Amino acid sequence: MNQSQTAQRIPHDGFPRLHWDTLLAVVCLLDVGSIVKLMMTCKSLQTQLRQSRYVWRRACYLLADEEFLAPHSLLLDSMTTDDLYRCATRPLRLRTAIINDKIPPLYPRRLVFRYPREIGWRWHNRPSHLLPGGRWLLDSASDYEYVHLFCWDLSLGPPEASRQPVATIKAGLPGDENIQLQIQYSPIHQRAAVLLSVDDLHDEEFHHKEVFHLIWTTGDQVPQFVSVARLTCEDADGDGMELCDDIVSWYNNTCVTLWNWQSDTWAKIGYAAYFSESISHAWVQSQYVFLLTYRADSVMVLGLPPMEPTAQLASVHPVSGVEWSLPMVIHSLRYSSHITLGGWKPTQHRLYNVRVHGTRGSPEPDSCFFVDTRSVLDGVPPRIIHPFTSFPIHPRSHAHHLASDLLITMGSLPHHQPDGATFHMRAYPSSESTLFPAPATLRTDIALNRWHKAYLTSDPCAVSGTFLVNEWHREKGAMEWLPSVTLFMFN
Repeated sequence: MNQSQTAQRIPHDGFPRLHWDTLLAVVCLLDVGSIVKLMMTCKSLQTQLRQSRYVWRRACYLLADEEFLAPHSLLLDSMTTDDLYRCATRPLRLRTAIINDKIPPLYPRRLVFRYPREIGWRWHNRPSHLLPGGRWLLDSASDYEYVHLFCWDLSLGPPEASRQPVATIKAGLPGDENIQLQIQYSPIHQRAAVLLSVDDLHDEEFHHKEVFHLIWTTGDQVPQFVSVARLTCEDADGDGMELCDDIVSWYNNTCVTLWNWQSDTWAKIGYAAYFSESISHAWVQSQYVFLLTYRADSVMVLGLPPMEPTAQLASVHPVSGVEWSLPMVIHSLRYSSHITLGGWKPTQHRLYNVRVHGTRGSPEPDSCFFVDTRSVLDGVPPRIIHPFTSFPIHPRSHAHHLASDLLITMGSLPHHQPDGATFHMRAYPSSESTLFPAPATLRTDIALNRWHKAYLTSDPCAVSGTFLVNEWHREKGAMEWLPSVTLFMFN
């Protein structure tokens, strides 16, 4: 075929004349970023793809699956084509804005909840959890005897509207002190596991742990709670609770306790004879147990020990059979801590952030490193991503996934920004092995002072453009902290 014949088969806008169904089949194999780049190649493609409801509805569906959004979070059938386009491209646009230091405006919405009125309620200042997708919110309250879990649908009415819970359940054992909630999502079963931990109401020596499923049925978008497992243990067994798939872990000064709530079995790992000091955190990844020492001088990776029925006393297994060890020599430490990134996501998709706080006056007083435990699944030692520097954070700050390749942190101590909470954003490209800082900060209108504090406790969602900030405030001279919840939405 000569050049003139080829030119006759290609329109003057530069793109071959493909059948629309064929073009759609090709486009549906691309991610959102590639689709946007393809639209920039010619005007006809930009017009056709921009107006295609099928393309953007499918892109939203794939994003919801990739980012592990809670089921039925995006009401795709009720969205217009423009809404679908904005939803599908929001993570891409937000990432570009963060890297280019052009943060889009934020719109705060104060949320109001209407609890059942037949009995009095006690909130204990427990944080609410907004599930990725921006629609479902979980929190807890007690009736001075039992803890109750609530699920709220934020899509019902405007954000400022007073709303009723769409699902609720009462804990099976009495207790309303030292309440802790952990949430994890199972994309295969389309359900969330909710772990509730609470002190016994009548005997402070004992502690109750109960696992619930939040289930979305196929024909109904409204979820429901189901209790699936319970355990009562001595309070001296420790704290630092973590929920990882079907394993719950907590620790004390001598050992780590592991409870498999699916099989109702447990075991303990005694580390006192091995470590000269206590550990600061313990968590489980696949079939391995991770121990972080208090001074963060090492992260030990151990094999999961044999489990026994909870009807028997848990056997204490010594630290043996160590698969890998990651010695980390860090000087002049003040203390260290640990947080899970993407707590909603399944454990095989998580990163673990170990925060290292140095002494005052040091060049890097507050920084962190990331332990990529996903590599354990491939049979190789965990990988440390860009240790020690380049990702400074504040004490007691929280780090979360904003999207699959974006992280967001929020400092919560008032002496950092007395006139408002500042969100320090950093981008984590999943295709690279290092973190790089983005010089972008996000300031809200939340004033932090000695009478007001705020925490970012839920995973933000770049697809829905939402994240939740839990606030507590009190009047001068008052002892009780009063909770409130603010939903922030990116434009």
